[in-house]
Amino acid sequence: MEQSFEHIELFEAYHSKTLTGKELLEFEARLSYDQEFREEFNRFQKLEEGIKQHFRGELKNKLNQVDKELKNDVISISPPKKAKKLCWISAVAASLIIGIFLFNFYYSENNHSQLAQQYWPIEEGLPVKMSTKGIYDDVMNAYKQKQWQEAEDLLLTINSDTANYFLGVINYQQQDYSTSINYLEKIPTTSFWNEESEFRLALTYLSLNNVEEAKIMLITISGSPSNLYKEKAMELLDKI
Repeated sequence: MEQSFEHIELFEAYHSKTLTGKELLEFEARLSYDQEFREEFNRFQKLEEGIKQHFRGELKNKLNQVDKELKNDVISISPPKKAKKLCWISAVAASLIIGIFLFNFYYSENNHSQLAQQYWPIEEGLPVKMSTKGIYDDVMNAYKQKQWQEAEDLLLTINSDTANYFLGVINYQQQDYSTSINYLEKIPTTSFWNEESEFRLALTYLSLNNVEEAKIMLITISGSPSNLYKEKAMELLDKI
């Protein structure tokens, strides 16, 4: 029971985006290799979704109840009180409608962002040469230590698909999704980084709650027989 409780706290921290960079990477890595942990996390997500559905149901029931009261009271109350009663009921109904809208919007947006983070592949970076110094060695040293600003400054001096790819990854890690998209979109279909960048681009659109654009990209990926992320794209399409 104690271990399960610790996992629930960890899952809640992940959903509330309070995990640090290292903790987040470790969490997502564990999801990929620890089947029991992944199954427990899936059960947690189903439980949370059930709670949200229950809450939606309660709001709708309350709204239906107010609607019934409105119909009954319009007939039974006297004219001077009728206007006051109608105003009160209208205010309650409006509040409930706004509440349902905000609830659905918040959880839809939050869920899309969580899905994107869950499927975001861990990028270890390029290997650093031990003998002769390469053009990306300083960049990778900074990248692997999560010194994002230093790595970004160094990458901006390099004009290549590799630089654009890692600039996209770094900006995503810093939750600057719009800038991440700008860099990932620069990578051509002929690039070595094409499949990586396309899948990450779809996830970045999803993080911005641009579901339609994300779906278009995921459908394209899932329709490519040899694409590295074909299966992941199909899984993700079923969830959004």
